[in-house]
Amino acid sequence: MKPNILWICTDQQRFDSLGCNGNSHAVTPHLDALAAEGESFDRFITAHPVCMPSRASFFTGSLPSRHGVYSNGVPLANRAYVPAAPAREHTPPRESHIKTLPELLSKNGYHTRSVGKLHLTPTQASPELQHPENHWLWLEGQFDDWHGPYYGFDRVDMTLHHGEAGMYGHYRNWLREQAPEIEASLSEPVTERPLPGIPDLYKSRIPSELHHSTWVGNQAVSFLESEEAKEKPFFVWMSFPDPHHPFTPPATLADEFESHGYMEPASTEADLADKPSAWPKEGMSAVTQNPEAIPKIRRYTDAQIHLIDQAVGRAVAALKENGLWENTVILYTSDHGDFLGDYGMLRKCGLPCNALNRVPFLFRDPTGQVQLPQREPVSGVDLFPTLLDLAGVEVPHGIDGKSLVENISGRRALIQSSGTADQNRNLTIYDAKYRLTWFPQTDEWEVYDHDVDPYERKNIFEDFRKSDAFVQLKTEMLERHARAIDPQSGRLSCW
Repeated sequence: MKPNILWICTDQQRFDSLGCNGNSHAVTPHLDALAAEGESFDRFITAHPVCMPSRASFFTGSLPSRHGVYSNGVPLANRAYVPAAPAREHTPPRESHIKTLPELLSKNGYHTRSVGKLHLTPTQASPELQHPENHWLWLEGQFDDWHGPYYGFDRVDMTLHHGEAGMYGHYRNWLREQAPEIEASLSEPVTERPLPGIPDLYKSRIPSELHHSTWVGNQAVSFLESEEAKEKPFFVWMSFPDPHHPFTPPATLADEFESHGYMEPASTEADLADKPSAWPKEGMSAVTQNPEAIPKIRRYTDAQIHLIDQAVGRAVAALKENGLWENTVILYTSDHGDFLGDYGMLRKCGLPCNALNRVPFLFRDPTGQVQLPQREPVSGVDLFPTLLDLAGVEVPHGIDGKSLVENISGRRALIQSSGTADQNRNLTIYDAKYRLTWFPQTDEWEVYDHDVDPYERKNIFEDFRKSDAFVQLKTEMLERHARAIDPQSGRLSCW
């Protein structure tokens, strides 16, 4: 029997944000219970430190130089979403340039459902491209009745953006029907912002029961409780826009978590001193000059994750009550992390570090086929072949991921980051102990020993460059990068 697959994904969540991962202040009982029933792996590394490239790697098993989404704002290649395409309502579903996970599962007998955030095409591109995730088209109501197909998903229930005013998609339409006065208020400016210089920190006007995290959970649960979920195996992508900034939990949760403790940053602004020149040498002034910034932001983030935890708990309960639990593979992860005060910084950028590339990975495999490595890193590109193997679907050739069904020793994770400027472009490789990064434009390096320095405070490259380990990691990093360069992914025709 093919297993069901429930992939729960968050946006911008650090590894150390969960109770099961050592955060004594987190209130995540359902995620902690999921970790206890499965595994919580502590060296899961995303393929890129920002949203779209990382998510494209999840869905294709390929690195950014192969799938082409090297930065936010670049769509995952698909012939259905190009300027020359006919009007959307007359366009039959077309195959992607690159085979996606839901596409391959759908062709092999799976229900494929997406609930929440996808971000496989830009939200701010020209409306003429007809991207279903385009903010302007949703404002015009052009996708109100649209639910897919999309990149292999048979049905899509979508959220766009984050926070309050920027939240669109099917969720915003639902909120308008359920609570029109609250939905209308979101167009008004936020008047109460507790800290100067941090405009994306405030209490949400949306109550918990109407919040998008609750909606994502309820939409997924509605399917998991249905008879349709029993008809054939399913792949459900349950994707939360939070805890990505704005840091805006519902007001009641914000008030509750104000009294909680919080995990303090383990690295400081001073730790920027010996990093390569692509790194800033000072943190954010709004953070470093305001002692209340990090405590409040970390507490609000904990509140956002708590609301996600409640939704996950309902999904797990639905699986158990509908007789689906014993045959459902569950994974929980995030596309990247957040500085949350490390180095006196907030949010994320194109620079690799543990705060951004090491994220939670909870995994429950009732088939017993997957044995996670002890310390060797698992990459975001490895999930694509792993899930296809578990589903009994042939894995395409020419991808970068390595299935976790295979017993591969010496695993290493490669990160390709374009950064935000030429000097920021970098290549990174993780092994069981080190992170090594090269900035080609300036020929600068950094390396950290995670056995003794998990928060990456001391760049040890000057000593490390004399070791055999440096030669081995550098060679593999460059060879794997060269193998993954494939500029053909966006090609539309022969000429």
